[in-house]
Amino acid sequence: MFGGDYQRPTEGPRDLWTLSAPGRLIVQHPVAIDVRVLPPGYADDVTSRRAQLVWDIGAKVRWAMVANPTVCKEDRRAAAASWVGQFDVSATRPRTCIKPVKGDAGIREWVARHLAGLHVDSLTVGRRSNEHGTKGATRVTIFKARVAGVGTVTDPAAWARVLACGVGRGKAYGCGLVVCEAA
Repeated sequence: MFGGDYQRPTEGPRDLWTLSAPGRLIVQHPVAIDVRVLPPGYADDVTSRRAQLVWDIGAKVRWAMVANPTVCKEDRRAAAASWVGQFDVSATRPRTCIKPVKGDAGIREWVARHLAGLHVDSLTVGRRSNEHGTKGATRVTIFKARVAGVGTVTDPAAWARVLACGVGRGKAYGCGLVVCEAA
């Protein structure tokens, strides 16, 4: 699909995608995608353009993303049994569990914290949903929240990293791709 001898990078800019609307798939990829190798009917209308990653300091941008706002918390069962770790050399660190951030205030805080290099001037939390996927043989539930807003670029290098690498844990499930344009 990506043509040539492409190998997915292990760090830095990565393959990102999102379903921005029913039937509309947005893919951000470091190299051009060869749509001729896609299954018939997979992509009826293809538009390609370079994403603008470099913005001037003070630039006003309108942005949107499907976020997977989560927080890592120590597992209560592990905390309650933490004394076992004193005697068990295999217990190197407490177990953590990843919990979704679901309230509007929590989602706003999570987004503002993850959009490095951008001062969030306004933010709207839209549709939320729980969606299911797999990780290996394990079924996972991914909490998704559509968020959009306007912001001011405060650190162009940090903002470029956000746009190139995405944010959050759910990138493999269509979350974390930040799309933006001049406001």
